[in-house]
Amino acid sequence: MLINHTDVTVRIHRENQHLKDRLSGYSFDYRPHFPARKAKNVTTIAVKTKSLMKEGRAEEDGNCTRMNLDNILFCKDRRICYNHVHIEKNVREKGRAPPTVHKYRLIRSNRKTIGLYITKDAAVEVRAPLKAPKEEIDRFVASKDEWIERHLSNKKRALKAKAAFEIDYGSILPLQGKNYPIVMKPGVRSSFHGECFSLPPGLSSEEIKLAILRLYRMIAKDLLTKKTSEWAVRLNVLPASVKVNDAKTHWGSCSSQNRINFSWRLIMADDDVIDYVVVHELAHIKEHNHSNRLWSIVAAALPDYLLRKKKLKAFQARLAREDWD
Repeated sequence: MLINHTDVTVRIHRENQHLKDRLSGYSFDYRPHFPARKAKNVTTIAVKTKSLMKEGRAEEDGNCTRMNLDNILFCKDRRICYNHVHIEKNVREKGRAPPTVHKYRLIRSNRKTIGLYITKDAAVEVRAPLKAPKEEIDRFVASKDEWIERHLSNKKRALKAKAAFEIDYGSILPLQGKNYPIVMKPGVRSSFHGECFSLPPGLSSEEIKLAILRLYRMIAKDLLTKKTSEWAVRLNVLPASVKVNDAKTHWGSCSSQNRINFSWRLIMADDDVIDYVVVHELAHIKEHNHSNRLWSIVAAALPDYLLRKKKLKAFQARLAREDWD
């Protein structure tokens, strides 16, 4: 794209041609965009910023020229940021101030695109190519201002709820989609007998939590091993092994050697959700990918797998607000 100090060139995609009408009435030159291979998809608007500034409708602000055109930002440098102008949802409403750039942690690597993430400690992290200019990264972050605000708010609420999370005698805990109380029973060892979690008296909140974690892991090993064996027969596959671990970011996994692993946390989900994860991992024995072939195997075993998948996502959001570490 050709840009000099007096002109700012902005590309408007075909599906957003209505933006031209919103910018009518100003001293614009319309000309076809080049290279020609993109001409049918793009129209170029050359804005004479110098004349606009004389008319009081534009002002210099760092690397951008700020114009009184519904608060649209037109960047002057060669790496013009489409996010300011080319998608309607990113065009700021009249009267709103331009987005601020959130503080972020920058990680550069040998990648081709810029990625934006919210970390576990509610911080903004940007992963960018080694040679991506800082100005380009800042503009990308600024264009995602609403996304950042929404996800930061959600993460902070989850962290606050997680910090307040504790279990004690009388607490209600989930297991296979049902809720069971923690009951104090003198003279018994920590156990689960199908009606409640039974614990000896005199335990602190932290000791109760540790006892429940041990019970959950024991139950998970038996339950998930049994379910895997049953579904393996139905799917006609044979896993090399089945193990339960403390994974926090994955419900299950299948290695290239067909070793199946599950997070013990899975047993707190509904029983049909547990089955979905088991079937999903066993299907990887036939297809070590997420192609349509894999999903056809899952769908053949569980026609309503999309509903189960949605329930798993909701359960994951709930668990993010509880401290089971």
